[in-house]
Order: sequence, then structure tokens, then C-alpha cells
Amino acid sequence: MVSAQDLVKQNAGGASVHASQDLREKKADEAKGPEDGIKVLSISGSSPSPMPAKKAPAAVVTYAVGEKVQALWTDGKWYGAVIKKVIPETKYQVTYTEYGNTVNIESKSIRKLPAPAAAAPKK
Repeated sequence: MVSAQDLVKQNAGGASVHASQDLREKKADEAKGPEDGIKVLSISGSSPSPMPAKKAPAAVVTYAVGEKVQALWTDGKWYGAVIKKVIPETKYQVTYTEYGNTVNIESKSIRKLPAPAAAAPKK
């Protein structure tokens, strides 16, 4: 009988071998099959596939006319803006406060102003 240490020495691939692994060659009549407790899964498509994880629905954010917000410009940067008009189907008309441009944009391109930092206590 060949010892596990001899098998590790003969491991030409150099891969790690765990003590629970049996590297000895099995005879045909010793080969394990489904009847020996190994579960065989079918990939024929007849068995149900795992469901992808469901994402929580995004919170719907609405804005009021006159509300100060930040709006995304075509350069990919956020700028201060004011909601001028609510347009059906999740769009808003905003005016950028720095430049005066007025555009219609989707709500996904608008965000609330960041909360102001808490004032430091006076000494």
C-alpha cells in the first residue's frame, strides 16, 4: 500500500493536497457513483434554476416647485438648481442657479441638497 506522504511526493503538479483527499487510483469496481451518496445535478434545464436576488425597490423621490436641489449637467457634474416645473412621467424643469440655464431633466438626474454640516458649538 502507498502512503499519503509518498503520494504527495509523487504529485507532479505541485498542488496542495489535503489529508482528506485520496490520491490513490481507484479500481473500476471501487469508483464512486450516484448510488454511493453523491448527488448528481442535471443541467438539462428541466430543474428549476436559482432565483436572482431581488433588489429592494428604489425609494421614489419627488421635488416641489421652488425647491433647491442639485441637478446633473451634461459634463457629468452636479450643480445647484431650482425646480421650476413638474412635468408628468418623472421629469422636472430646473434652472441652474450659477448659469441660468433652464432644462427639462429626468428625476434620476436630480438629487436633494446635502444636509448642512452641524455647526460647531460656541466656546
